[in-house]
Amino acid sequence: MNDSNKNGINEALELIDQAFVQFVREIYGGRTPYAWQRRLVHELASTNRWPERLAAPTGAGKTMVIDVHVFLNALAGLATSDSILADSSLGKAAAVCGLRHLPRRLVITVNRRALVDDQYDSACALTDTINAHGNPPSDSASSLLRDVYQGLLARAGESDMDTVVPCRVVRLRGGEPVDFTMRDWRYHPTECQVTCLPVDCCSAGMALVRWRAPSKRDCLVTIRC
Repeated sequence: MNDSNKNGINEALELIDQAFVQFVREIYGGRTPYAWQRRLVHELASTNRWPERLAAPTGAGKTMVIDVHVFLNALAGLATSDSILADSSLGKAAAVCGLRHLPRRLVITVNRRALVDDQYDSACALTDTINAHGNPPSDSASSLLRDVYQGLLARAGESDMDTVVPCRVVRLRGGEPVDFTMRDWRYHPTECQVTCLPVDCCSAGMALVRWRAPSKRDCLVTIRC
């Protein structure tokens, strides 16, 4: 890789880092992401792969992996949409980093049902905020969050806009009634998705119903408490 390419990638990574800081501030009312969360964004944007292991103490904001996943998938969508790319500096930065290869689905597991509910609620609140700024767009809406919304739609890449959502959040666990809406995630594999479930549900599914292990298109994150 020559020096010009390296400089281009470094500039793209810097732009993505600044955008992530702004994204977190706008979602959480001025909060600044922790250093390890910014390093995670940098690593994912650099390698297009999740690390084998994340180590962070209690209270260090591990649930923020959801925000990282959604944010970078939105950028990946911006990078692959010709209609958006021409006017989006973030989309160009994402294209330079090859973000289109990132996994679309995040499966996040934890060993307590109450924490599963917390993560599910956090993911729903995140997507609700993004949707509020992007659909319908308004003059008062954040331009960054509008870009995130449009990027997530572009990431889904589906023609049926009546069924596609920018980011689909799913909670799976035993003892709950099953209806067709709980299975919608299966039929939209190109969407950005966040699935929250307890560890025992995940392992039981793999063992008993041959629930496949995550592929290169998925990321499985287990949070230990």
